[in-house]
Amino acid sequence: MNSKDGECTGLVSCIWVTRKEGYGAFFKGLVPSGARILPTTILVFLFFEQLRLNFGYLPPEAKKKV
Repeated sequence: MNSKDGECTGLVSCIWVTRKEGYGAFFKGLVPSGARILPTTILVFLFFEQLRLNFGYLPPEAKKKV
């Protein structure tokens, strides 16, 4: 997928890279991806909660008709 040709050749290669770079290598992109995803997720849930409080839920029989 994202690896260059010859970078990962199998399980032994994965173990060797983990030994060389440490277990922190598994979490390299966690902070940038969290910084990108968390604000959007927070805003979506805030708007969802406000819409739910103002308009409520659909009754079960109305869901069946839609």
